[in-house]
Amino acid sequence: MMKLAEKSICTGCGACFNICPKKCIQMKSDYEGFLYPVVDEDSCINCGLCQSVCAVLEFKSINTFISPIAIAAYNKDLDKLNESSSGGVFITLAESIIKRGGIVYGAALSEDFSVVHKRIASLSELQKLQGSKYSQSNVGYSYAQVKEDLLLNKEVLFSGTPCQVAALKSFLKKPYEKLLCVDIICHSVPSPRVWSEYLNQITNSLGEVASVNFRDKRDSWQRYCLSVKTKDEFEIIKKADNNYYMKAFINGLCTRSSCYNCEFKGQNRASDITLGDFWGCEQVCPDFTNDRGTSLVLIQTDKGKSVFDKIKMNLIYREVDANDALVQNPAYSTKSTEHRNRTNFFKRFESEDFEELVRELLLPTRKDIISKRIQRSFIGKALRKIKRYLHKAVK
Repeated sequence: MMKLAEKSICTGCGACFNICPKKCIQMKSDYEGFLYPVVDEDSCINCGLCQSVCAVLEFKSINTFISPIAIAAYNKDLDKLNESSSGGVFITLAESIIKRGGIVYGAALSEDFSVVHKRIASLSELQKLQGSKYSQSNVGYSYAQVKEDLLLNKEVLFSGTPCQVAALKSFLKKPYEKLLCVDIICHSVPSPRVWSEYLNQITNSLGEVASVNFRDKRDSWQRYCLSVKTKDEFEIIKKADNNYYMKAFINGLCTRSSCYNCEFKGQNRASDITLGDFWGCEQVCPDFTNDRGTSLVLIQTDKGKSVFDKIKMNLIYREVDANDALVQNPAYSTKSTEHRNRTNFFKRFESEDFEELVRELLLPTRKDIISKRIQRSFIGKALRKIKRYLHKAVK
C-alpha cells in the first residue's frame, strides 16, 4: 500500500484523492473534524500517483521573484469594497477572468454553512466566493475540474490557502499559461467540525441559522464582526476579539496540526499573487488608509504582475516596501503556534458550552501575564523598534 504524508504534516489538500485512478482514496474526517486520506488497501494498485502529487512530499516553489512586489490597494467600487473582507481586489481579479470566458475556483459556503470549493463560471455567482471563511474548505474534485478546464483551453483562476495552491500545482505536474493562482496570508485553518458545533449551539438556543458573515464590516474594517442571523431574524453580532469562535481560531485552540509545520510560508509558495488584509497600513502609508478595507497585494511572478497590471485601473493602489508591509503581517512567513490547551479543547468542545469552555481554556498563566507586561514595558517598545530597524536594514 502507498504510504502518504504523516498525519502531523498532512494538509488535507485532497490531491491524492483527486489523482487516484481506482478511486480507492477517500477523504474522511477524524474526531477533530479535519479531513485525511484513507486508502482502501484491497483496491489499491500501488501505482504511486498519490505520492507523486503530495505537495508536502514533492513541493517545489515556482516563485520567480526574490522578494514580492508589495501593493496597498482597494476597490474603486464602494459596493464591491463593502462586500469584500478587506480591499476588494479578489473580486476584480475574478471578474476579469469571467469576462474573458474563464472559470474561477474558490471557497464558498454550502447550504449547511460548511466551507467547500466551488467552480464559478458566471458573474452572477461570483459573490459566493467573496469574503473570508474561517473553516478549512473541502476542495472535493476541484483539482481534476481545473485540469479539465485547462485542457479545454479555458482561462482559470484558482484561489485557496497556500497549501491548496501548492497541491493544485503538484497535481497538474506542469505549468499552464492560462492558470492564475492566488493564495492568502494564512493564519491557519480551523476545524470544520468545531465550526459546525458552534453553529449547532446557536441553532439549539436561538433557532435555525439563515446567514453567516465572517467579516461583517458594518462598523469598520479594522473592528470587523462575525455575524450570524437566524431564520427568525435574530442576529448575533460580535467583534472578532469578543467572539468565542474567533478567539478559539486566532489563539490556536482548533487549528489543524499541519499548520504548526507549514512549509508554504514566505516565498516558499506556488501562487502568482498573495492577498491579505493590510494590517499596519496606517504606519506604512497613513494617508492611504480607509475604514472600509485595504488589501495587501503581494505579486510573486511575472504572470501575477501582468494580470495585476490589467485590472489595476479598477483599484486605488500604491506600491509600498515589502519589508515594511510585512512587519504587522507575520502570518505571511511565520507558522502557527499550538495552544497548550488544544488537546483539552478537542476532548470537550462537543459536550460543553462553547463560550464557557473557550473562556476557561484561554485564561492566561502567570507566565503569560509576565510576558504581556514585558511587551507593554519600555523594553518591549525598544525591542519592537529594533525589529522594525532590522527589517529595513535587510533591504
